[in-house]
Amino acid sequence: MNSQVPWHIRYSVVPSLIMAALILAVVLTERGLLSSMTLVWLMLSLAPAYMAALAWNSIRVIKYEQRS
Repeated sequence: MNSQVPWHIRYSVVPSLIMAALILAVVLTERGLLSSMTLVWLMLSLAPAYMAALAWNSIRVIKYEQRS
C-alpha cells in the first residue's frame, strides 16, 4: 500500500464499530444479560458485515491508488 493514501481513505470506523458491538455482546452474555442464542445470532449476522466492511475499505484504497 502506498503511504500517500490519506487516512480518511485508508481507515474506516465501520469495522471497529462492528467489532465493538460483538465484544459488547460477549460481555453481556457472560454477565447473563444476553442469551447465548442471541449472541450466536449476532455473530452470524455481523461477521459477514465485518468482512464486507474490511473488503470495502480495501477496495477504496486500491481505487485511490489507481487514480493517483
